[in-house]
Amino acid sequence: MVGMPALGSRSPDSVRSRPGAMTPSQTTGRIVSFCVRFGVVLVLLAGSIGILTWLTGTRVVPPSSDEAAPARTVEVVKVSPRPVARVWVGYGVAEALDSADIPSEVSSIVVEIPDSIDVGRVVEAGQLLVRLDDTDFQQQLEIATRSLVELSTRLEKLELDLKTATELVQLREEEVAILEDELSRLDEARADGAATQREVDLVRQRLIQSRSSEVGAREQLDSIPVSRRLLEAQIGAQEFAQELARRNVERCLINSPINGVLESIEVETGERVDPLGRVARVVDPRKLVVPIRLPSSARASVRVGNRVDMESGGSVPRVWSGELDRISPVDDSSTRTMTVFVELDQSGESKVDPMAPGTFVSARVSSSESRPRLIVPRSAVRNERLWYVDSEGRVASTRVDIDFALESSDGSKRELVIESDLPDGSLVVIDAGRSLSPGTFVESVVIDDHSDSPSGELP
Repeated sequence: MVGMPALGSRSPDSVRSRPGAMTPSQTTGRIVSFCVRFGVVLVLLAGSIGILTWLTGTRVVPPSSDEAAPARTVEVVKVSPRPVARVWVGYGVAEALDSADIPSEVSSIVVEIPDSIDVGRVVEAGQLLVRLDDTDFQQQLEIATRSLVELSTRLEKLELDLKTATELVQLREEEVAILEDELSRLDEARADGAATQREVDLVRQRLIQSRSSEVGAREQLDSIPVSRRLLEAQIGAQEFAQELARRNVERCLINSPINGVLESIEVETGERVDPLGRVARVVDPRKLVVPIRLPSSARASVRVGNRVDMESGGSVPRVWSGELDRISPVDDSSTRTMTVFVELDQSGESKVDPMAPGTFVSARVSSSESRPRLIVPRSAVRNERLWYVDSEGRVASTRVDIDFALESSDGSKRELVIESDLPDGSLVVIDAGRSLSPGTFVESVVIDDHSDSPSGELP
């Protein structure tokens, strides 16, 4: 057909209209853009290399020296195994061995408190502390006494009744015997016809009456011992009532049971007191006992007779010394502690201020065992490792087991007792907190303040 292109041929218009196709001009533009960017990168890289070369060439080089850096100086102590006894620290409150809470044994009104009775006053055993009203008890004592007199009189009368009843029974027995003889004679006379039956009956009637009277008299005689026992029981009860009333009268006088110092008086004049209510308290500060709580692990190393140093806190600390007197056989499972007891006798003159009951003390109990151990400053151990200087002058560290701590009595010196296999005479770094690396050469300065072992205590 005319005007139709041949099959298989493409016109320029059809090529430009196909999507994604690139023209020769576009391809040339892309090549030029890539070359420009590549050239910029080369220029920047060359500039950077030039600047680096210039800086390296113009840097200032410090002068060098062939001398070695001086070694660091550290303070050390020379340690050797030394015998040391463990000291256990515990706490306790002093108690008076002799003390008395004085109660009222009766219910009454306070009528008198002597003027000399004040807190802190020295009192003696038997000294009057409080007087109670005893009027009611005096009346009870009077009633009991009169009742006892009445019963005693009745008992005496009963003794007279006994004698009378005994004589009456004897008379009735004689009367019965006479009538029996008379009746026997009348029976014989009636048999012989010398007496009538009526006469016999009259005698028999009289005999029956006499026997009845004899039975009554004997009954009265037999009842007298029963009445006596009843009276004796009543007398015993009245004697008890009399004794109770007498004691109640005495109980109205409340006296000190021991020698000591009046700690408190808890009633006033006109106040009613009840039985078992505390009226006063007296303590004897001359003899004290201090129960001290120690860790249960101390039981294996403390013995009766070990030295005990006790101290009370405060602005002016006070110190007392004693010996271990008793050890409790039982441990407290809740606190894992044991109790030991120290007794103090302060009755004699002493330059040390006496300990008062109720004083809270910290006690240092010296154990009975002593064996050679290594003692190092507390600051020489860090994180359970000991820092020391070896034979070549290098810093080294080793793991140690801390047995217990030591502390001087004034707290100025603190050390640790350790279990370690360090050789005798090892140099231990005092300040393990310094930044020392293992293997660093150091110059050791021996500090000679480790010669005496302070008293120990549990950490």
